[in-house]
Parts: sequence; C-alpha cells; structure tokens
Amino acid sequence: MMSSLVLMLLALICTLCFNGVMVHSAQAEEASLNLPKTSAEFFALFSSKGASETLELLQIDKGNAFNRWVLWSLHSVNKPHWRIENKSHARVFDLLNWSRQQGLMPRLIEINKICHKGMEHSQEVDNNDMAIPPKPKGQIPTSSWTELWISCHKKLSSRERTASNCIDIPGIVVSSSNPDKPNNPCEKEYRMVDGAHRMCLRKYGLVLLEGEMAELQSLLTTANGLDERQDIIDKITDKENMIIKVSHAMFLEMDQEMFESMLIHSDNPVRHHQEWAKTVNLSQELKDEWKLWMRRVLAHVHDWRDNYPKDIENKENDEL
Repeated sequence: MMSSLVLMLLALICTLCFNGVMVHSAQAEEASLNLPKTSAEFFALFSSKGASETLELLQIDKGNAFNRWVLWSLHSVNKPHWRIENKSHARVFDLLNWSRQQGLMPRLIEINKICHKGMEHSQEVDNNDMAIPPKPKGQIPTSSWTELWISCHKKLSSRERTASNCIDIPGIVVSSSNPDKPNNPCEKEYRMVDGAHRMCLRKYGLVLLEGEMAELQSLLTTANGLDERQDIIDKITDKENMIIKVSHAMFLEMDQEMFESMLIHSDNPVRHHQEWAKTVNLSQELKDEWKLWMRRVLAHVHDWRDNYPKDIENKENDEL
C-alpha cells in the first residue's frame, strides 16, 4: 500500500515537472517564432533611424510609455544573487532623474562587461530543464544560442516588452566601487539596473549576425572565381564590423555609493512602488527639462552611431 502511494506521488511530481518544462518550452519557442529571423529585419524593427524617432517613444507627456517604463519601473535588490542588505528596490525614475540633474551623457561600454538579471542562471551547473527553442538558422553557433536563452529566456519571452523596445535607448549601469568585490553575480565590471530587455534584444541581434557570418564563411569553400570570393569576403568584413558595433552600446553610469543612497526598503516593494507612483505629480518645469535632457542624450547616442567605428577605435586606444 505504502509503495503504491509513493509511486503515485512520484508520478504526480514527474507530471508537474514535465508540464512546467513543457510550458516554458512552449513560451520560449513562441517567443523565438515571433522574433525576426535575419539581422536586417531585426535592426529595422528594434533600432530607430534617428534621435527624433526614438524621442517620440519616450515623450513624458504623451501616451503611456513614460509611465510604464519609467515611473512604474523598479529595480529589485532583495532577490538571490542580487541582494543588497536591508534594501528592497530602487525607483527607475529616481535613477534617471538624478542622471538628468547631473546632466549625465551616456558613455560607450562593451556589453560583455555588464551583468543583467537572468545571467545568474549561466553560473548554475545544471540547466538541463531550461527550454531552448530551435535556432532560426542552422549556422548560428549552438553555444551562443544556448547561452542567449539561458540568460534571456524571460526577457525574450515577454512579447509585450520586446514589441515596444528600441535598443538605442540607453540603459543604466552601476560600477563596482571595489574592483575586488563586484556588485553582481557575474563578477563583471557593471551591474545593470535598467534596460535588461533591451540588452537581451541586442544580444539576440548579435546572435543573428554571428549566424549570418558563419553562413558567409561556409560559402567561401564553394565560391567560383576571384570576383565571387572577394564579394563574399567583403560581406564577411561588413558582418564583422557590425558585430563589433552591436557589441558596444551607450549607457548612463553611476557609482555604487550613489546607487545605494537611492535604495529603499519595503517588505512589499511592488505595492510600495505602486502606491508611490500613484501619488507622483510632475511639474511642467520638470517635464520640460526632462525632454531637453533626453533630446541631448539621444542625439549623443545617434551621433555615436553615425561616427562608428571611429569612436570605438578611440575608446580602445584610450584603454591601452
């Protein structure tokens, strides 16, 4: 009797686990199907053509984007791997408003120096239950595709968030005050506190570029004649340059001490933040100053895009 009961319980547990994996697998596969399959489609959809177009997405007094992605957004610091003692969250509005008051402009940072939420899963040994959807193209490196979905599956599975994102909008990163004690579970130079969905989209675009470059490299073996071979080599060079460009982005940066000074403690951070957001009444003066600052920020970002790769070369020379 006891052994039958144990078997029934084991069967139930296995069924629940299997169904959970199936649900995550279905969500991941659906997300993958809804995302672009080529880099050209990707950048046409998720990268704006000019600063004015990006600014239109962030109008503080037009539509609902500002309320949803700024006023109502928070960065939690009470979760495993990301915990800061005796604090629960930071308001994204506070982080951006401080940046505005300081007149900060975004700076160029390699994205592989930044740790965002989700990347802590990459540190875990057992990821066998992680649902990895099929690759849109076979030439995409399996390791890159797997790593992307391990660290970004939640972000990329949010169809509403990906559909409304523009990767040109700068995220916010916090530098570690003590290089020997990183402020993130990846032990990288920066902790991302806003912009993880955009970061994951950028990484998806990079993976598409890697697959397209691998496809071009495979064509070299079957190229007929010097002209065709040179044409393929030129396209490979273009992809390599694009990969370098997309692997860098503009971010607003603050130090750990300033970030921690803006942290809040609440036993229920989501409810606490919602109640705060409902009471916020922004003055017209603040709105006008915000729009002017954001216009300068986005013009700075688009100026970098127009002057690439010179800015990256200068940055690398400065770091030597």
